[in-house]
Amino acid sequence: YYITNNLRMKGFLLLIAVLLQGEALQVGQKVKFRSVNYPNHFISRLSNERVAISSSAADKEWIVRNGLAGKGYSFESQSGGFLRHRNYQVWVDPYSNTDLYKKDSSFTIEGGLA
Repeated sequence: YYITNNLRMKGFLLLIAVLLQGEALQVGQKVKFRSVNYPNHFISRLSNERVAISSSAADKEWIVRNGLAGKGYSFESQSGGFLRHRNYQVWVDPYSNTDLYKKDSSFTIEGGLA
């Protein structure tokens, strides 16, 4: 279930948006993103910094942070680094104080997606 192309990337972001819609997130809160199709699968960080929908990965909790780009939310892996978009894929990369990294690591919640 790797997120490897634009269509899957859009699906991944839609999954995040749908899961968060209507939820009151608190900065510092730990969250899990569970698949509706496969209830024992979660958006997880793999050992190679990739992100997958997995039942076996141990790193599947994310810490809610203020959006690194100044709005929305960013999601920090418990083992370090932030969930981000890079080359139409989803990765967990160590923090970088660059504008691109901050934008790639920030997500907003918008209505009308479901």
